[in-house]
Amino acid sequence: MKLSVIYLSVMLATTLAAGPLCWAQTAPQTPMQAPPPAPNAVPVGPYAAILGPEVKVLGYGIRPPKDFTPTQMLSPSGKVRNFAWQGAIHQDGSVTTFVVGIYRPSVPEPNPEREFMIGVFKGLSRTLTNAAMSPSQPGTVGGLPAQRATWTGVRTARHARLTMQGFIYIVQDGTIMISITGADTIPAFTTTFPMLNSAALSLHK
Repeated sequence: MKLSVIYLSVMLATTLAAGPLCWAQTAPQTPMQAPPPAPNAVPVGPYAAILGPEVKVLGYGIRPPKDFTPTQMLSPSGKVRNFAWQGAIHQDGSVTTFVVGIYRPSVPEPNPEREFMIGVFKGLSRTLTNAAMSPSQPGTVGGLPAQRATWTGVRTARHARLTMQGFIYIVQDGTIMISITGADTIPAFTTTFPMLNSAALSLHK
């Protein structure tokens, strides 16, 4: 898995770094508290209205956030397939991101959830300073066992600093590992978190 996780890390870092390089200098110095644990139910009601139509990703269904644009992600490894969407550009030049990665190992591996979670976080950390991840929380997504962690970090470009926050889901379907990542700047993440989290919870077989 290590080689595949490295590939995934590079691609996730590239996705988060894809926005314009002119950042605002108004980021708060103290990261926000992590959002509360996600419910285990499929999103309904008002949150369902902020999700786009369902798309199929290698046999799984998921509803990306409404009006998000698919972006191309190269997959150097045949074992990892990635699907990404981006929201509108904020006034500070940042972009809300939503990424799904699917890893199909050729043989079962010990502790794949933990290794995959760490690999995804390392990929995010490539474009951040002061990056930190919370302990993971167990739950389910689409009836499948899952772990979720939140993270924060600071992105610096052209001498500007922007505090980022996001979450990582690792969903296990037998030997298949699925990562779902949502990210935005602070304080925008407070507003976009329900949409991103609902999109993550919409995953199903």
